Amino acid sequence: MSRVTKPVLVGLAAVACAMIAISAILFFHGSGEGDQDVDGAALVTLAPVHTGPIDDVVLATGAVQADPGGQTTVAAPRAVIVRAVYVRPGEPVVKGQPLVRIGDLPTTALAFAQAKNALNAAQRDLTRIQTLAAQHLVGSDQVSLAERNLADAQAAWSAAKAQGAGDATVVLKAPAGGVVLTVPAVPGQRVADMAELVTLSGQTPSVAHLWVSPGDAAKLKVGDKVAMTAVFGGGAFTSTLSEVGRLVDPATKQIAVEAPLSGAGEPVGAALKARIVAGSHQGFSVPAGAVVYDETGAHLFVIAKGKASRVNVRPGPQVGDEVEVSGPIQAGQLVALTGAYQLQDGMDVRVGR
Repeated sequence: MSRVTKPVLVGLAAVACAMIAISAILFFHGSGEGDQDVDGAALVTLAPVHTGPIDDVVLATGAVQADPGGQTTVAAPRAVIVRAVYVRPGEPVVKGQPLVRIGDLPTTALAFAQAKNALNAAQRDLTRIQTLAAQHLVGSDQVSLAERNLADAQAAWSAAKAQGAGDATVVLKAPAGGVVLTVPAVPGQRVADMAELVTLSGQTPSVAHLWVSPGDAAKLKVGDKVAMTAVFGGGAFTSTLSEVGRLVDPATKQIAVEAPLSGAGEPVGAALKARIVAGSHQGFSVPAGAVVYDETGAHLFVIAKGKASRVNVRPGPQVGDEVEVSGPIQAGQLVALTGAYQLQDGMDVRVGR
């Protein structure tokens, strides 16, 4: 029986080897997912090298800021104690809305009581002097002096009353609608005359306060176009520079520039990223996908007569799907787009649709 089965086994082994060889050929041929023909030509799509004006872009970051010219400060009318605070930063307020409740300092209350007592005493003294004058017991000069004393006491009392002294508490209200920017006041705090209690943004539009490097700031001027986007899910909007600073911030080592945000609707403090167009120049651009990066640097593959030629380039800013490139290229040349990463210098290519 062994003489019968041995040829069969040999035949089966040969068939199995053949099937394995065929499977290997099919696998390695199909592993390129149709990117190469049997002769090794790579499948690519092409894109032309464009030439034309390219924006000189300065990138910046910053935040929405209330226009300093439209801010309102609610200050203490005199030295007081802060009794209560009704608002917090970021809160919108309307005209007449309570902000802070204040009360007299003990010394202020004492001074007001003394002014009131002085007024009452001056009134009584004048009445007494007038009675004596009617009896010809004092002269007219004493009457004039008592009248002057009463006038001075009335003036001192009226001034203290106009500032709210003598009231147990006074509620300071928003002079206009806006957004609360800062609240330095703290309940229980003693503050001096004209101390800042609350700062409100006005009804004027906010501004974009942006930071750029000193080198970039030198390229900018008032009127340059700015495209901005809120970093955390806000909108996109455009403006123009209204101010270009010339002072380097000692903390950030950068220079501030500003652009108005009329109608943007972003909250004060919202983070922004911006592209500022500082001018333009003539240059070349290609689709971003055509630029290949490896350990040797950035390069393109120019396709001509079915061959791929590697060209080293220096990429610049990307605008939309196009990226600026500089190097030994010419307008109108065709470069590999899809399939560019599989190419090598001098490789045969075939063009797909």
